[in-house]
Amino acid sequence: IILLSRALSHGAGGFIIDRAGHFAFLASLIPGASAVEIGGAAHAINSWDVEDPAQVPAEKVDYLLALHALLLGEHHAAHDSYGLSDLESNLLGLAIAEVYERCAISGEEPRELLLQQELERRYREERGEGSVGIAEALRNLSMRLSNYLIGGPYAYLTDRATTIPKDAPLVVFDTRSIPDAKAAAVLFVICEHVKSRIARTRSEHLAGESPKHAWAGRSFLVIDEAWKLIERPATGRWFNEFCRRSRHQALWLIAISQQLSDFDNEHGKALLANAAMRLFLRQEARELTYVKESLALSDEAIEAISQLQTVRGRYSTAYLMNGSRGQGTLQIAVGALEYWIASSDPARDEHIRQEALRQAGQDPWRALELLGDEHWHEQRTQEPGAVA
Repeated sequence: IILLSRALSHGAGGFIIDRAGHFAFLASLIPGASAVEIGGAAHAINSWDVEDPAQVPAEKVDYLLALHALLLGEHHAAHDSYGLSDLESNLLGLAIAEVYERCAISGEEPRELLLQQELERRYREERGEGSVGIAEALRNLSMRLSNYLIGGPYAYLTDRATTIPKDAPLVVFDTRSIPDAKAAAVLFVICEHVKSRIARTRSEHLAGESPKHAWAGRSFLVIDEAWKLIERPATGRWFNEFCRRSRHQALWLIAISQQLSDFDNEHGKALLANAAMRLFLRQEARELTYVKESLALSDEAIEAISQLQTVRGRYSTAYLMNGSRGQGTLQIAVGALEYWIASSDPARDEHIRQEALRQAGQDPWRALELLGDEHWHEQRTQEPGAVA
């Protein structure tokens, strides 16, 4: 969080996919930053968004096909098709292209309802021509879209206008309300949205249209629980390609996961192998065996990582592998203000931060001053009813 704050202060733009509410306080401290809840009646991202419906790149259609494979079928992590046969994929791809062609002429916003209408039109056409098998496949696809249309529980992914602020220097996507069954799809949608935003920002910067800050035109994206993107082949391939292209967009991409065994698959190992920097907090030695070969970890490195420790509120030791620059153990220490920006301990710290916010009239900077003041902490623990 501290590194991200410094990047923002130098003019970089940022995006964080937050699965547990760890970054909300940081967002409140950044002028113009926005923390948006994805899901239900909150904010939405329309997966169909394009600059020009008349000029839709093939990779956009491929993305929508991969997304619908996630949305429409059974969720077996080792497979991509989950109910999408080759025939269904072909029919869906043709219908997606037709939706964009329609919107290019009519001026409508591309959305999932138009896809269902196109599938239904093709269903009637094929049925009229006696193509029973194709007609049944089209009707089946159409019926499976109901959860993703306005009125359905997941319309915020495909059938509502995008509501994400366009000019915020930092956007935190709060995905805590997303059920696990849809978490991979939601991460996929957010990453595609961010990818488009970053490409647009980079183009503006190269055209001389961005502010003259030191890091203008640069961006960062932090993905919590990134393993959900690489557990399935379709999203795993997409994410690895996104990572490889990130340096061409001046993007600092940070993938976070709790344990290395989350990356114990083809796409997870490829992601680790291609990472420019890797930072480890303590892992059990058995966790490291999953990726020993992919990371070229020596026995000494495994021993060092398994001995790392964290002293709450003071410091953490970590193991850094920084490409050709070397590797080794380092200590990460933070000051009081940095600690209270970054801390996410719900039992130990969150109630104290909320108390500071109440006393500061919900002013986050004033609350941060209180949190960094030792005398304030002493005073609050001496008050009747306070818990030390």
